[in-house]
Amino acid sequence: MNHSTEPRSVPREEAKARLCVVLGCHRLVCALPIDNIDRLVLPDAVEALDAPSPAAPHPRRPAGAPKPPPAGDAPVPDVVRVAGKSFAAWDLGVLLGQGPVQGAWVLLSLSHEGTDLALALRTGPCYSVQSLRNLMRLPGEVFQERRGALTDGFATSAVRRADLESNVGVLIDPKGLWTRPELQMSAAVLEAAGGRGQRHP
Repeated sequence: MNHSTEPRSVPREEAKARLCVVLGCHRLVCALPIDNIDRLVLPDAVEALDAPSPAAPHPRRPAGAPKPPPAGDAPVPDVVRVAGKSFAAWDLGVLLGQGPVQGAWVLLSLSHEGTDLALALRTGPCYSVQSLRNLMRLPGEVFQERRGALTDGFATSAVRRADLESNVGVLIDPKGLWTRPELQMSAAVLEAAGGRGQRHP
């Protein structure tokens, strides 16, 4: 094996710490910067809504797992309500090409075509909210799914928890986690549910 051609992580030039929510997604340890995060909630605070969509919901499909899309279309998210506000609901495990996860919900907002979209991301358990330093730039070929969102890694020894299964975690940039068609579908289901979001002036 030619080690000179192996993909390697590269230390980031900036040493500034990033405040993140550290959480699980199956065996993967993930960190979401708090920049776009509004709040974290437990599953019992989330109410699933019946939202109009082109695909009929499956009775056993858990809230947050995208409905099967019509051929050629983006997945259709559920709509959930938290404290009277509607969110387009997605599952982090499904987005990363794994199975659905259970544990916590991350409520966040992303700007899309002049509108602040309210998104709810279901994740595995939340481990901590803390600053992370010494992020390492990861080569894009490491991941098959959502490469634009998974750009940095960190040593999980920095996480204030002792029972993590992985030595390395990944930083997830929410701005790269969803594709444009997925954001458009999120806007469509929120508009149908009467909660598309706030348009920028």
